[in-house]
Amino acid sequence: MKNEKKGSGCLGTILLLAAIFLVIYFFISSDTQSCTSGTPKPTLPHSSSSHPASEPSAEKASAEPTSSDTATAAQETPPSSDDWVLGDKRFTKNTAKHSYDALTNSRQRSMYEIFEASYDHISDDKFEDSYKTKALELSESVYSDSDPSCDYDLSVAYDAFYADYPQAFWLNGYLTHRDAGATNYTLCILSSYSPSVAERMKDEINSDIGHFYSTIPSDTDEYYLEKYVHDYLVDNCQYNETVKAAESKDAADKYKKDHPEVSTIYGTLHQGDAICNGYAQAFQLLCKCVGIDSVYIAGDSNSNAGDWTDNSAHAWNAALLSGDWYVVDVTWDDTEEPACRYNYLNVTDSQISNDHMPYTMKEENDSEESSHGNVFLPACTDLTYNYYVHDKDSIKISSIEDDQIGKAMVTSLEAGSDLITLYLDPDSIDFSEAKMLLFDNGNDNYMNRYLQYVSDHSKYSFTRYSYWPFESRHAIVMTLNN
Repeated sequence: MKNEKKGSGCLGTILLLAAIFLVIYFFISSDTQSCTSGTPKPTLPHSSSSHPASEPSAEKASAEPTSSDTATAAQETPPSSDDWVLGDKRFTKNTAKHSYDALTNSRQRSMYEIFEASYDHISDDKFEDSYKTKALELSESVYSDSDPSCDYDLSVAYDAFYADYPQAFWLNGYLTHRDAGATNYTLCILSSYSPSVAERMKDEINSDIGHFYSTIPSDTDEYYLEKYVHDYLVDNCQYNETVKAAESKDAADKYKKDHPEVSTIYGTLHQGDAICNGYAQAFQLLCKCVGIDSVYIAGDSNSNAGDWTDNSAHAWNAALLSGDWYVVDVTWDDTEEPACRYNYLNVTDSQISNDHMPYTMKEENDSEESSHGNVFLPACTDLTYNYYVHDKDSIKISSIEDDQIGKAMVTSLEAGSDLITLYLDPDSIDFSEAKMLLFDNGNDNYMNRYLQYVSDHSKYSFTRYSYWPFESRHAIVMTLNN
């Protein structure tokens, strides 16, 4: 007899397959895309595990035994996070593994280390529609049928590994296996692709990253380097049209299962076609390639701010700049409306609380069949490098009573910008009152005065305008027209 258990990477949905084994398939929610508030996007594969069923022994799984009770693979050196990802001598890659560091016990860390030692050794040995990576032994003290907490720890370890390794685009869950008469289980990663296909895809991604490096402007500081990563993805990728237009969640899920690349860096960087998982993993990877620390965040989102009755799974990022963490959502910034392009660049937890809700860690005894959550979730509370606060293209306004806004409009127009971006200083301006005075007073509104200022102080003349007020950002973006 042999025991096999498959863990998957998505909102832990557990499927019982007749008396043979329990398999957990990846489950990613469908969504559509909009402009101003963004759209819910699917999230990372989270792992779950199920109790093994017995079946007649068939083919023996490949295993690499270990003599250590810590369950780390003997003579295995875990690969670094930049093993095969192309580098550039201008940048020192960031190799932080925050989710690993946040694991709460040695068993979880041992399991994570086996994932590290196994993930990049894809074999031709198949399990269902996936390919096994090199199987390594779990010591009985680390994984045992007699301890129900083992499956919880294993799924947490996989979630942590998934979050730390955006370059491992082939991940399709994990498998535990025990042969007849054996004492210990083995553990391996499951790959969506065969060894030869995965190697070809790696080469293509390295070429894509080389192109990215070649386009980076010189003398770019940390903030503008991060902004460049953000813009590179927005300019070179689009949200997958099939998923966006799917008539049902089941239809979207089927497409994503049949086309796993849309949820990975391969879809984003090589095909220019992805969903939120791909955007978030590509942002994390490219940031790390240029030395910026970034993490992957999974959660729920909604396109009707504050209405959590109609939410979908989603994925986004946090980036570390000068010691502070900031929320970044490239997917929601990739919109057809230019005014929305930077609304989710370096924002705070508070600013996204109406439309983004990160998963928190589940308790071990929580019976709900859902994601375990983010193993590492940084607090994002600083605004120093928020786009509207920091960027040179965002003009800071301390009063709407004088000519500051008129001057800002002239400055933006003379710089050749189609957009006029204003950050209203929250210490001196009440946003609601300013919005009313600027736009809601009919012919007496302040904007008519500022349109006249533009005519009097530049070669430009406009009679109409459009505007997008982002109250939680204390910002207004405008365009002028006739």
